[in-house]
Amino acid sequence: MSRLHKMSVQGIRSFGNRDQDTQVITFFSPLTVIVGPNGSGKTTIIECLKYMATGIMPPGAKTGGAFVHDPKVAHDTEVRGQIRLLFQDVTGHNVQVQRTLVATQKKTSISLRTLEGVIIREGINGEPIQITSKCIELDKEMVTAFGVSTAILENVIFCHQEESNWPLSEGKQLKNKFDDIFAATKYMKALELIRKIRTEKLQTVKISRAEIGHLKTYRDMLNQKRRQHAEIDERRQASKANVDSIKLKLEPIDSRLEFIVKENSKMIDFQRRVDRLTNECEALKKQIRELNAVIDEPFQGSEDELKLLISNFQRDQDKKKRELQDLEAKKLATERQMKKLTDKRTSDTTRLGAYEFEEKQYKSNLIRRLQFLNEYNQQSSQIIDKNDLVNYLDKQIKTEQKQLMEKRLFYQQQETNIQKDLDKFREQRIKTESTIKLKSSQVEKTLKEIQDIKQQQKQIEQYLKQLNDLNKRIERKEDEYQQKLTNGINLEQLKLDISTDEQKRVQLQFELKDLNDEIDNLLVNAKINTEYEMFKKEKSERDEQIRKIKLRHHEILTTIFHGSIPEQDSNIYGQFEIEHRKLQQTRMSLEKQVQDIRQELSGKEEKRRLLSDELKRKDSLRNEYSDRLQEQLNGQVYEEYLEKLSSDVKQKQDEKGNIVGMEKTYQKFVNQVRSTLKNDP
Repeated sequence: MSRLHKMSVQGIRSFGNRDQDTQVITFFSPLTVIVGPNGSGKTTIIECLKYMATGIMPPGAKTGGAFVHDPKVAHDTEVRGQIRLLFQDVTGHNVQVQRTLVATQKKTSISLRTLEGVIIREGINGEPIQITSKCIELDKEMVTAFGVSTAILENVIFCHQEESNWPLSEGKQLKNKFDDIFAATKYMKALELIRKIRTEKLQTVKISRAEIGHLKTYRDMLNQKRRQHAEIDERRQASKANVDSIKLKLEPIDSRLEFIVKENSKMIDFQRRVDRLTNECEALKKQIRELNAVIDEPFQGSEDELKLLISNFQRDQDKKKRELQDLEAKKLATERQMKKLTDKRTSDTTRLGAYEFEEKQYKSNLIRRLQFLNEYNQQSSQIIDKNDLVNYLDKQIKTEQKQLMEKRLFYQQQETNIQKDLDKFREQRIKTESTIKLKSSQVEKTLKEIQDIKQQQKQIEQYLKQLNDLNKRIERKEDEYQQKLTNGINLEQLKLDISTDEQKRVQLQFELKDLNDEIDNLLVNAKINTEYEMFKKEKSERDEQIRKIKLRHHEILTTIFHGSIPEQDSNIYGQFEIEHRKLQQTRMSLEKQVQDIRQELSGKEEKRRLLSDELKRKDSLRNEYSDRLQEQLNGQVYEEYLEKLSSDVKQKQDEKGNIVGMEKTYQKFVNQVRSTLKNDP
């Protein structure tokens, strides 16, 4: 059986959130009685035990954070509530559980969140084993440790006093409570599952019985197939024995046939070799005849002499080929050098023309720059040095930008002030309009009620007149009655008159009641008239306030509306919106102009910088090319050097013609040697 030992409470309900405010309660066995005056914390202890056992907070504690110590009382934005419970579980081991809550004070409410819970058990050797709520479900572990279901802990043992009247609740709710306490739901589910399984099994039995007949048919068919298979197997064994005997008879025939096939293959190979050698012999004879037909003068020497002559000719031919290759290489090198010099001359000429054009353009730009500086000096009242023009322009641009920024800040501040005043006016206008609408509706209602009252007064006057007439008639009837008493009484006529008068009396009583009601309504209408006068006075006060506000901001409104302030207050807002849009459009156009000027100025600056960099680059390239040209010329004049190159090219072309002639001569010599070899066998 589980037992409670100790519990510490900190930062819960009226318990303080500081360490020195921690309170510890020790539970006695088998009974602990908690007594004390109202507000001493008896219910708080039960709520803490219930929260530790089930994780369920008291009613209303989840949303408002009422379960944790109030941060306002603690003079802090965040209060930590912590509960620790030491108890003995059903197995007799000590268990320590800790749950922590944090309440945070926000602007309008208190937010509550739960931190990580901790459970500490005793191990096999008595060492503590700590597990957090990230690894286990703390609520289920507590239910298992106490050995009691959650429903019993919540509704019986630790039942809150606000929920202790659940035995007096409605039948359905009461049944659900008892089902949870006695765990009847799982037994009902088990019975339902058993019924479902029984139904499924009965259905399976029915299907199995239907399949038995088919299975018997399949069994008979299987037996028949087995008998047929046995007969076929017997015939197969007999056929196999017959085949084995035939194979024994065919073995000598197969060996003889294999020998014949091998001999035939050898004979075919021999015939193929004979045919191949015959064809080679015919080809050699044909080649000898062709060589004899080609050779005009057969060589008279020996075979060694012929081989020596052929090797000498081959060696001379290789030598000539090498010389020819050297000449061709020299020719190609000369052509490449000529092409390189020609390309260089063309590129130098092109660059020289480009440099001359750039020099002319640079000179024209210098002239234009001097003209621009002279014109600017003539137009400007200040004397500016030409070399300091860029610095002066930069200073002027910065000055203009600074003035533009100051004007923008001034107008922005003025616009902000106007916007604030506009917001105030708008708010006052909305309030005034709503008040005017309310007062107008009330005035209309009051006027209507006044008209109704006047109408009712007229009706009352008519009713009073009728009442006077009725009183006169009553007096007249009484006089007549006295006369009749004196002269004699007619009972029937008297009864008839009495009934008639009674009906009139009842009718007059109803009319009198209506008149009293109307008088009460008139009194109420008098109160409404008083309220109407008050509202009218308040409206005049509001109009006076609007007039004072207009006078106080008369200068600003005159500036905004260009001297013509709308007479009607309702038109001020619309006119102000129009003027505000105009100012915004003007500001946007000015900003756009400033932006365009900035872009144009930056473009000019970038163009000036690019032209300056390009000029520097062109000057450096011109100097570099001039140095390279002077280096190539080696102190010579360019025209003389070019003439020398032309003469060298002409000389190389002549050498190329000589080499081509020599090549043709050598080729002719080679052809003669070949023809000599063909004629001399």
